[in-house]
Order: sequence, then structure tokens, then C-alpha cells
Amino acid sequence: TCKNIRADKAGAVGKAETVYACTQIPKYQVLHGHELAPSTTCLGGQEAWNQCDRGRFFCELGKPQRWTGKSSTEWDVVKRALDELNSLQPPGAGTVSAGGKATDELMQDRDQDTMGRLPNIMAMRAAKVRDWFKVTARLDYSTHVACQDFFLDPTEIMHQLIRAYKLRPESLPLDLSSCTWVEGRCQQSSDWYSPEQEKKRQAYLHGGFMKVFDAHSLATLNAWADPVLEASLGYTLFEDLQKASTPYTKESRCTLHLPESLKPYYCPPGAPVLQVGYNSASSRR
Repeated sequence: TCKNIRADKAGAVGKAETVYACTQIPKYQVLHGHELAPSTTCLGGQEAWNQCDRGRFFCELGKPQRWTGKSSTEWDVVKRALDELNSLQPPGAGTVSAGGKATDELMQDRDQDTMGRLPNIMAMRAAKVRDWFKVTARLDYSTHVACQDFFLDPTEIMHQLIRAYKLRPESLPLDLSSCTWVEGRCQQSSDWYSPEQEKKRQAYLHGGFMKVFDAHSLATLNAWADPVLEASLGYTLFEDLQKASTPYTKESRCTLHLPESLKPYYCPPGAPVLQVGYNSASSRR
């Protein structure tokens, strides 16, 4: 189950006492997401899809593998059998060639009912969020936190989650170091209070990210966004650029930014409280 899976910074994943890591297999790669596992000590392509890069599989650490022996004859035989069986597999996550371009389109980024292309990234985002809520309905417990709330006070947010789910931190105080993301890549790991991280947070908290919008582009975005779905995530759709650019603080969170449907639950009378846990009412404890 999900709660028995752990991930660390090295990309290793463990189930109970078994630890898996992304492993390069000779002459055999994850290309479509439905590839059969290369051995009983590895997981299949579906488990590695979007988790491992460079076509690698999730395999158990510290276990001898048939492709690491002195002779490659046995592995070549197995590899031919795997290729033949994979050719009979239905396309799962898959990729679709985009007219010969270097980049491929993921089938999981399409409409999962029709497998047609979604009209834009907002429609894709909404489809993914709805699919995620379908998954969380089957989990023992789940919650999510808006980025802006986490940026306000990450320590308080983490301790709320620790108390709510009776978690046991590996160490205290909590380690808030993280990546500085630049164009989708982790450039370096930095402390939460470093200038790079502070600059990134303030772009959100001070409304700087709204500089790329004008009235027309904001209206276009709102036209594709579902206000009910956004509210379940803790976000309000603003039609006014000035309101949307208002700095996000504990006070403005309750007076302006939070959806009206959430304010009775997360904005109690009196001093502002940074309480989170959206959608927890529908989660099973």
C-alpha cells in the first residue's frame, strides 16, 4: 500500500524491508510503460514510468541479477523472449511520436476516457486533479496543502500533519532543505532560508507571479478553470488582477484568498490560524 512505500533523495523506493532503486538494464529499457519486468527482482515498466529516467527499471538493491554474470548468453535469450512478449502487450502509459519531433507526448497526458488530446494545459491539469481525487477516495487517509500555505510557515504545516496522522519524524528540528527548481530541473539543494529559496517564495507570496498576466489572459485562464475544483484545492479564481496580486499573508488568506466555502472551517473567529488539510472530510482515517 502507499503508506508502506518510502522514497529518499537518492530515488530509492522501499516496500517493507525491500529497497528498490532505478537500475539500468543492458539492452532493455522502459519506453512505453507496459514493459514486463526483466527479472523477479525487478518491477515492471508501469512502476518505473515517470519515476525513473533514462529508461531504467526499479530493481531490488543488493540482489544478484542474471545480466551481471560473466556470460551474457542467458540474458540475451531472456531479452529476446521479453521483446516478443512485450510486442503482444496493449499500449499502456505509452508515448506517441509528435510528428518526428524529439519530444514525445505521454499517453497519460491525454483524456483517459477518449485518449484524445486535451485542448490545453489547464484542461490537462483539471483532468489530473480529478483523477487524483479518485485515487485518494480509495486511500486510508490523504490531504493536500496549497503551496502558498506551505510557503507561509512550513514548520507549522509539517507539525500539523505530524499531529493529524500521528507521524514520527526521523529527526527534529525538521530538515527544510530542498531543490531550487529552474525550468523543471533541480539546480542545487539549499536551505529553506537561503536567498534563492526566499526569492522563489516571495514571487508567490507577494503576488509577483501575476506579472505575466493581463486582463485578457487572466479571463482565458478562468474560463478553463473549474471554480469548484480549484476551491477544493484551496484556491480562489479572481477576475480582478489587483485582487489576484494581493500579497498572501495569514490575514489576507482568510479575508480574501481562501474560497468562501472553506473559510468557516479554516478561518476561525479571532486571530488568524494557519490551519490546513483541505478535502480531509472525505478521507478515511
